Amino acid sequence: VRAVADAGEQLGVVLGNLANVLAPSRIVIGGELAAVGPALLDSIRRAVHQGSARTLRHQVQVVPGELGDRAGLLGAVELGLGTARANIGIPAATSVITQTRHRALG
Repeated sequence: VRAVADAGEQLGVVLGNLANVLAPSRIVIGGELAAVGPALLDSIRRAVHQGSARTLRHQVQVVPGELGDRAGLLGAVELGLGTARANIGIPAATSVITQTRHRALG
């Protein structure tokens, strides 16, 4: 458990520094990292909040990914569809990822 917390803290320090530069509202932890569980996510959250500028501390949320094992596949499909649409001049439609997410939540 201590190794997981240490790994989360180290990752959180890096993400906190990136948050200071990019100012995201959300950092999504996905894939196998999210599967480790709450101990990892909690230590990442603590380190991100400790390492973020005061103005960002309560703005940045660290959340687990929602797409699970399909994230890579859906991202690849979305990238391919976006490129195809752009190449033939079709306006962007609702993304595959958004559609999948709405079905999962819905």
